Amino acid sequence: VGEDVDLCWRMQDAGHLVEFRPVGTVFHKHRNRLKPFCLRRFDYGTSEPLLQRLHKSRGKKMIFPLGSSLFWSMGILALVFKSPIVLSLCAVIVIADTLNKGFLVRRKNIPVKIPVLLLSVLRGYFAHFYHSCAFLSRYYLIWSIPALSFSWLAFGVVWCAHFLVGITEYVIKKPRMNLFSFFFYFSLEQLFYQLGVWWGCMRHGSFQAVNPQLGLKMPSKAT
Repeated sequence: VGEDVDLCWRMQDAGHLVEFRPVGTVFHKHRNRLKPFCLRRFDYGTSEPLLQRLHKSRGKKMIFPLGSSLFWSMGILALVFKSPIVLSLCAVIVIADTLNKGFLVRRKNIPVKIPVLLLSVLRGYFAHFYHSCAFLSRYYLIWSIPALSFSWLAFGVVWCAHFLVGITEYVIKKPRMNLFSFFFYFSLEQLFYQLGVWWGCMRHGSFQAVNPQLGLKMPSKAT
């Protein structure tokens, strides 16, 4: 996988176009035994830090949209302090973000109704929350195990994020197995992949794969 991504990035850097075809048939041999499967995921993980080191201009970034970040921050504060006033700010943020997008599409003469924009805003908020959870599950699930000895909260946060991602993946992929079996193998995949990533980070002296550059995305101006 690492060699394929490296080749793709080198072709793009050289000015070539890379075509993506979402529909296709790929024939390859799966590791259908547990140990080879886990070792394969570990090997895949070791290539990610190397790719980040070879392609520094393509550093990993995590962008936090302002509206979504404020929404979830207010939601967490409302739960911590049990404050209905703070919780009401979540509704204010959603309304403000929806109206701003409404002004933008109206300026461009795009006929989109407010309820559709509202659903779009909420879907974006939940997508942002899902991807944040997916990052924790993908790279920090393994560290929740030693964290259990001194912080139940850190352990609980990471595993709640992991459960959310696992259930979402199960619903999307619709595998021919029950949820518990899928979650077991999904957890093993995540653990061995990130074990490979952290091993590769220490081996290459580069931790950009697990420590992305953070950025805040400001909303577009409506005027």
